[in-house]
Amino acid sequence: MAEESRPYPMGFTSLVRREPVGVVGAIVPWNFPVALSMMKIGPALAAGCTIVLKPSPGTVLDSCILAEAAEEARLPAGVVNWVPGGRELGAYLVAHSGVDKVAFTGSTAAGRIIAQECGRLLRPVTHELGGKSAAIVLDDADLGALAQGLPTASILNNG
Repeated sequence: MAEESRPYPMGFTSLVRREPVGVVGAIVPWNFPVALSMMKIGPALAAGCTIVLKPSPGTVLDSCILAEAAEEARLPAGVVNWVPGGRELGAYLVAHSGVDKVAFTGSTAAGRIIAQECGRLLRPVTHELGGKSAAIVLDDADLGALAQGLPTASILNNG
């Protein structure tokens, strides 16, 4: 555990403590499954945490490849774990007493349910919630290029 003192307003000092939170329960969606899984696995490992990752039922084979890579990298058994399943398993993972933090990427509706459960448990949670391919169009945009590019951008990470 690393600690660092930092100045705080009105003459106080803040203490920043870096320590693993424990087991991270991570849930990733079907689109862009490898990159989104790594966006959960990388930070968890860098922080000294173990992780239990639940992929979308539609992208379980991607997780098998990641598991093989973790094994080839000689990560100790139990550091990175995969559990395939549907919504019921996701709910079980979020509520499990052995999970110390939840990291979720997916729909706003599922994110609300997860936030409620984590709030009830006083469990830290991070969300990356979707709409569907939101875009900001500025006044000086080339509307022709925009109309041509938005559909491709919308389906680019389509799993």
